[in-house]
Amino acid sequence: MVTSGSPIRVDVTPRDAFERRPRLFAALEAAFPVKFQVGNADADAAIVFVTPAGGSELVSRPTLTLLGEHETHQSIAAVAFSDSSSVPRPFRGQTLTDSSAGQRLPSTYDDWGTALATSQAGPIWMARDREFVAGSRPEELGPRGTLREQLTAGRFMGLLPLAHFLRELSIAASWEQPQSTACFVFDDPNLHWWSYGYLDYRELAAHAEAHDYRVTAATIPLDQWYIHRATARFLREGQSRVSFAVHGNNHTRHELDRFDDPDRASGLAAEALKRSSAVRRAGAEIGPVMVPPHGACSVAMLEGCLRAGFDAICAEWPYWWLDEADASSPLAGWHPLDRIVGLPVIPRLHVVASDRDDMPFRAFLGQPLVLYAHHTDLKGGLDLLAERADEVRALGVDSWRSLGNIAPDVFSAYRFGENMEFTLYSQRTRIAVPEGVSRARFVCIGGKPSETALRLELRDAAGQREIAPGEAVEVGSGEIIATVVATPSAAPTRGGWPVRGAVRRLLTETRDRAAPVSNRIQARASRRLAANAHRVGP
Repeated sequence: MVTSGSPIRVDVTPRDAFERRPRLFAALEAAFPVKFQVGNADADAAIVFVTPAGGSELVSRPTLTLLGEHETHQSIAAVAFSDSSSVPRPFRGQTLTDSSAGQRLPSTYDDWGTALATSQAGPIWMARDREFVAGSRPEELGPRGTLREQLTAGRFMGLLPLAHFLRELSIAASWEQPQSTACFVFDDPNLHWWSYGYLDYRELAAHAEAHDYRVTAATIPLDQWYIHRATARFLREGQSRVSFAVHGNNHTRHELDRFDDPDRASGLAAEALKRSSAVRRAGAEIGPVMVPPHGACSVAMLEGCLRAGFDAICAEWPYWWLDEADASSPLAGWHPLDRIVGLPVIPRLHVVASDRDDMPFRAFLGQPLVLYAHHTDLKGGLDLLAERADEVRALGVDSWRSLGNIAPDVFSAYRFGENMEFTLYSQRTRIAVPEGVSRARFVCIGGKPSETALRLELRDAAGQREIAPGEAVEVGSGEIIATVVATPSAAPTRGGWPVRGAVRRLLTETRDRAAPVSNRIQARASRRLAANAHRVGP
């Protein structure tokens, strides 16, 4: 039985295995409420590196045995996960390719327990009661390495059994992680008419209702000079599953990644929010989430969005759009939401790209599954979205939300006696403190902004108070709303009408709206040519 305390003590043997991986174990201690020790027979659990592989003896505490040689170059290749309840839900029934070094478990384990994962050679991960055994080992992190590099599509069996073991220990000791949510995001559509290119709001809303998913359109603030009221009214009155987020400001080239001054960046971000408020005034839902045009955003712009009042940005992981130094943390890409210079980052991936293989790992980590697209991806119809929604549900993810509703209320909680520790991944978090808890600590992960101060406001039945992030305070049972506040705040930039940006946007929108018509004309011409060729014959 895991003791209720902070942290969970995990014995690692032999000492050599622990000392060969100092960065790995330090990162895992930061990711889970655990403390690794060597040679502690009274620890709550054990991780045993065994060389050479041998049999298993009965144990009196939860134990993970990692078999194998110190050095092996044998690739595991295809990994088939079983449907056992001991397999993490996102991986059940999945078959994934892995280039990690490892080997099948020896024959002494053939009748030992339940196979969780199998390669072509045989079982590579098994479980029995409180024991787990795997035929692969995690590697030490490089100087700028991350845990996520060892838990991703194509490379995962070295770390997955260990990460799952630590997570199960933590959950048994009152550690709570957020559940993964999902959303489709389309870049560029506006509310100038019932449709935008191949995206028709009425058809999309009906299809989303029928197939139980939600869509957010990342709309350009410059476009909000006009809103088609009937479309906005339809989305409002029908309680549509279609919502909006903010897509840049003018959508010009390098718009959000050219800033190196947080003061100037915050002015543009505040202007984007102000322009976008027209969508809300028209009655449609829009969330304060920035979706950078072309996926790129500078660190100064992240800080500018933080000051302006954005809840998050939504951008691709890995963070190709950031300098390595700005994203260099062993836990980058690991948390449910990362924070970069204080601003939460919602990861996303393309709806038709090959990196969808990363979805099981995101679901395992409690990260949102945000699949983005453009209107042209609907050229073949809406069935694509139904297929992707089914893929998401197959991973055990059933909660679909708008992008604006994915950003808040993301946190983890760990209780030890009368104390709790809350790790806040969102700017605004609604927390229910259980009975019996009298003291709590509120932690914000990630790097701090360079020129912006952050403070934490707590509001409960007793009123509002301000504390420093990481401070432990007295609390009572009931609801607490924790809000991360950035100072200084930002005011919108005062500038003239962006003529070049407006002309560019008008031309782009004209092209997008003409695309379905052009496609129908080309299709009709192709059918006519085919019919003529058939009549003429050979």
